[in-house]
Order: sequence, then structure tokens, then C-alpha cells
Amino acid sequence: MRLNPKVKGGPYWNLLALGEGKSGKRAYLGAVLSPDKGETAWISLLEALEVPEAGKGLLFIHDGDPAIASALSFILPEAKRRLCAWHELHNLFLKARELFPDKPDKIKAVMKEAKLRIESNQPKTTSPLERGIEEYRRRTRPMDRFKSRMGALDFLRIWLEAVVN
Repeated sequence: MRLNPKVKGGPYWNLLALGEGKSGKRAYLGAVLSPDKGETAWISLLEALEVPEAGKGLLFIHDGDPAIASALSFILPEAKRRLCAWHELHNLFLKARELFPDKPDKIKAVMKEAKLRIESNQPKTTSPLERGIEEYRRRTRPMDRFKSRMGALDFLRIWLEAVVN
């Protein structure tokens, strides 16, 4: 199961749980809207999932947020937990950069070896479902990301021209 805070919609966060079975098939498991991303919000999501046997035999992959880790320990103490491959590699990169500040070749070699080891024994966290969620988030962001009303109108005009033609 992968837990990750997703789109901030208005004054609430949409916290999602995605799952993957032994066959590799992924599915949406549940979501909750919360005004924050704190431990209480994650606890409410985990309780809503109604996972049996305190999570025994399950692996939870998350982004390392202390609130998620704490909620998992509280609600599902029997479940295994780990960081997703991207976060493991990112943390390792930061540490390697700290240890070898003037040796970019050494950092590159460490990262290459780590990537092989981490990705070979960890389930992949990218899937059509996750890409679809990313696309949904991208498309439903507020239009205030444009610097002006004309920027939004220009985008709409270009998009409509592409669709019509």
C-alpha cells in the first residue's frame, strides 16, 4: 500500500491510499479530506481502510512523513514499512553530497550502485493509476497559476485550437 498526500483542494488535503496485490494489479483503496496532513488525518484514513489483523503481512510504502509513520505504528503495528525508492535515493543523494562535496564522480558512482540495489528489491511505485492521478492533479489545479488573466485565456485559446483542428 502506498500512502502519499495528494492535491491540496481548497482548504483541505486529499490523503490517498493506493494498493497493489501480489499479482501486481494496483487499485485505489480509499481517501479522506483533511484540513492538515497530521497524524490524526492519517489515522482516520487507516481506520477507514478497515485492515484486518493490525496489518500483518502488509507492506506500506510511504514518503517518510513522520505523521504517516506514527499513524502506521499506532493503527497497524504488525505492518512492514519502508520509504519509496525515490525517497530512499533522494536521501542517499543528499548524504553522499554531504560526504563527498568535491567529488561528483564518487557521488555518481554511489548513486548508480544504490539505484541498482534499491530498485531491484523494492516494488515499483509508478503505474498507470498513479500517472492518471498526477494528470488529474495537473488538470484540476486552480487557474491562478497563470500570472494574469490573459495568460489563462491564451492557454485556453491555444488548447481549443489544438482540439478543434
